[in-house]
Amino acid sequence: MKVTLIHGQNHKGSTYHIARMVAEKIGGDIEEFFLPRDSKEGCLGCYACLYKGREFCPHSVQIEAIFRSMLFSDVIVIGSPMRQMQKKNNWTPLDKEHWQRNGWLNKARPY
Repeated sequence: MKVTLIHGQNHKGSTYHIARMVAEKIGGDIEEFFLPRDSKEGCLGCYACLYKGREFCPHSVQIEAIFRSMLFSDVIVIGSPMRQMQKKNNWTPLDKEHWQRNGWLNKARPY
């Protein structure tokens, strides 16, 4: 079983340890990502991914590993302190993942 573990912080505090314990309890191969370290820039809202294709996203190289891991995972565990929920840039890869599933993969607009 493949588990993708996404941390909403760069340090290894309480939330990190709880999310890590959950992923270890699930078992299998665990791949970890720390935001914003692994995705330094937020989405620009340029829609290049929707209109031209995923390869035209200005951040496509930076976020490709996160998307690939999420797409091929059996389980996705997300750990983020409540104070981080107010910072949209930490959740941008989730927004981009939605557009990838609904727009990038089938080259169709989801609306």
